[in-house]
Amino acid sequence: MRFFWAWLPLLLGLGMIGGNLPRLLHAPHAVVMVMDTLNLGLAVTTVVLTLRAGRHFFRARGLRTLE
Repeated sequence: MRFFWAWLPLLLGLGMIGGNLPRLLHAPHAVVMVMDTLNLGLAVTTVVLTLRAGRHFFRARGLRTLE
């Protein structure tokens, strides 16, 4: 859990840099498409990890605190 929260900002920043850098460097269309595909995979992975961490956090609190 601690590992994920420490790396979350780095993963999001990496996605933002990877999304904008090929366009700023006027890279060929194929390179831009490959980077967009990798960024989509990174975004999906980040969402899955966030959902798992949230599920773990709320499960640990139990139902007694929700009353």
